[in-house]
Amino acid sequence: MLNMSLQEMSHIVGVEGAENDIRIDSISIDTRTLNPGDCYLALKGAQFDGHDFVVQAEELQAAAIICESAQEINIPQVVVSNTRDALAKLGRAHRHKNAAKIVGVTGSNGKTTVKEMIASILAEVGQTLATRGNLNNDIGVPLTLLRLSDEDDFGVIEMGANQPGDIAYLSRCVEPNVGVITNISAAHLEGFETLEGVAETKCELLKSLGELGIAVLNKDDDFFDFCVQCAGSSKVISFGLTSSADVSSSAIRAELNAGKIVTQFTVKHKQVVFDVTLGLVGEHNIKNALAASAVAIALGVDCQSIQKGLEKVGPVPGRMEPLVMANGTVIINDTYNANPASLGAALAVLKDSGSEFWVVLGAMGELGENSRLLHDEIGQQIRLMGAMRLLAIGPDAKSTVDAFGIGAVFFETQEAMIAMLKKELTGVETVLVKGSRKQKMENVVSALMQGCGH
Repeated sequence: MLNMSLQEMSHIVGVEGAENDIRIDSISIDTRTLNPGDCYLALKGAQFDGHDFVVQAEELQAAAIICESAQEINIPQVVVSNTRDALAKLGRAHRHKNAAKIVGVTGSNGKTTVKEMIASILAEVGQTLATRGNLNNDIGVPLTLLRLSDEDDFGVIEMGANQPGDIAYLSRCVEPNVGVITNISAAHLEGFETLEGVAETKCELLKSLGELGIAVLNKDDDFFDFCVQCAGSSKVISFGLTSSADVSSSAIRAELNAGKIVTQFTVKHKQVVFDVTLGLVGEHNIKNALAASAVAIALGVDCQSIQKGLEKVGPVPGRMEPLVMANGTVIINDTYNANPASLGAALAVLKDSGSEFWVVLGAMGELGENSRLLHDEIGQQIRLMGAMRLLAIGPDAKSTVDAFGIGAVFFETQEAMIAMLKKELTGVETVLVKGSRKQKMENVVSALMQGCGH
């Protein structure tokens, strides 16, 4: 609960105090979810302008409006030069009013899974607020901070980036006590141009920690030393499969069988060793669990709580989510997003499972000028990892099909792809469906779950 006066809010966003000193408990940016008594904040975007809905907000009994120009309304309004900046300032101010320990999570892959794992562990020892879904941008992060309550012991905030400076901006809002970078790889290269650019942006999180902060870093990552350097005077706790990491592991068994995903492994930290049975599969998810364990250890959580928290975590929808079709084929729904590293991780899971599998791929976006070359390399990788067939769609995916060779098919439409899958999937053990958000490959999954095998 926000529990700020409108005068206090005005002071925070840097304008003269509102005359009517009403109390505000919640901020809304969407009239479709606005409750009576909320303060409506009118955001502007490339495709929308929240100022178009100010009158509607008044009709819905908003208590006040924060906007960028004076509005013809009969409720108090605070006029600022930029409502996005105002939202960030309010989020940061509310974060400082709460005593919760805050964990900031960023990285090229695994952010949401690691965030869910950390939140599940911390919930074992205290009240925990976490980012909903993937609301990890300059709107979602401050809105999450504004949800902090006096009863919260912990906050787990996911932070995403599309271009240099994004994480620095979000870190100024969050000011985390612990910052974790899951990994650094070729994601959103279009906005960064180089891997070094990705690394520099992700490490903006570390520069916000200060001497009392703790940096949780991936010892297996090529940019580990660079990250340590960026952490400066902050304490560093490393995680990884390498035995030299502060928090490491030895995998015992991983299996994908009849739609059930289980990984059993051991977590090691100094003299402490404990076993975990994780409802996820793949080496990348062991690393995700180690990252979450390292964060928990940094916050003084005992190993029993870490174990219990991790064992409650299941697949995040759209992220290596197993679904069993009517005909027995297991669909691995990994449609949330795609880049070369996350695809490689998914392929490794299927290769290790020992089952015959197909790959249904939507082209990967935001890979910059090397996109076609990367799609070519991906096709070769899919073949080498043992896929029986490849079905692909979208810009540059033709290169993936050509590189895979015999057994690969390129489609111009999803309808044609779905029709072929429904016709030919009988007897196939496992199908990985993956693609960038723009490709909307979840539509393929929905069509298969509804229509195949009858």
